[in-house]
Amino acid sequence: MTGSITAPKKLAKFAANVNNAGLTAICASSLAMFGLPVMWVAGILLSFYALEKSTSNFIAVFFAAVIPSIIAFFVLDNDLSWQIFWQIFSFLSILGLLSYLLRATSSWSVVLQAVGILGPCLIILIYILYPDIDAWWLERLNSFFANAEVEQTELDLALYSKYATGIQAIILYSAALFNLAVARYWQACLYSKKKKARSDFLQVKISSLTVFFMLLLALAYVLDFAWGLDAFIVSLIPCFCVGTAVVHILCEKNIRKKNRIFFLITFYMMNLIAFPFVPLVIIVLGLADYVFGLRDHFGLVYK
Repeated sequence: MTGSITAPKKLAKFAANVNNAGLTAICASSLAMFGLPVMWVAGILLSFYALEKSTSNFIAVFFAAVIPSIIAFFVLDNDLSWQIFWQIFSFLSILGLLSYLLRATSSWSVVLQAVGILGPCLIILIYILYPDIDAWWLERLNSFFANAEVEQTELDLALYSKYATGIQAIILYSAALFNLAVARYWQACLYSKKKKARSDFLQVKISSLTVFFMLLLALAYVLDFAWGLDAFIVSLIPCFCVGTAVVHILCEKNIRKKNRIFFLITFYMMNLIAFPFVPLVIIVLGLADYVFGLRDHFGLVYK
């Protein structure tokens, strides 16, 4: 028990020095550009600084994490470096915004409402600025599968290109929410408020405004707006998060403590392996909780 409490505090003591945090962010960002999956280290540090530190220190860590991609952008001067720069910049910007929103409101429900509305709005903006984004994705997909020597019909690739922007946005926002959740838990460990932080997340709810906006986007998809499908699937993220919270509470109330980690790992792996079928079930569960109040009705209240 003591070790689990002192470890976050030791990390916080190391990260409290903005020079240490900046160097760590630079290293993680640089390694991520070479394909190593360590960008989450920079993300968690940045989110922690947004939640806990001053704005000036947050900006310093932000630019430290972006510097490697900026250097690559100007030195390499190719399409790949341009894409990497914008991916990293977009991820860190959205993460910083959501972190400050959570710091200001202390409400995961507000954060999810922002994701459910801001996410689709950014998709619509992309389609306004780049009307041929689907054609761009089709070109990239054709190039990828040609180099990988994997057979895909033109019809399949054309279908994939129609929701490729939405899938990328889902990955981006999901990564940002994961980093924010870890940073928030880290912050809670420093003040011995782990239980409260966990309760805040597991009692998250979908707002009526989020559901109304989601229905408008569904209508836009039915009316065949170019951005309709991409924007609609991004608006489902809050429903998935609420459904996940319900699964976590069910797990804690019905599964022995020693078996919970295995169950939850299996649950998240199934979301990846059986995508999009399992996530769709979780989304329906989240919507059912909004409509019928499942947690209140069945006593699924985390305490």
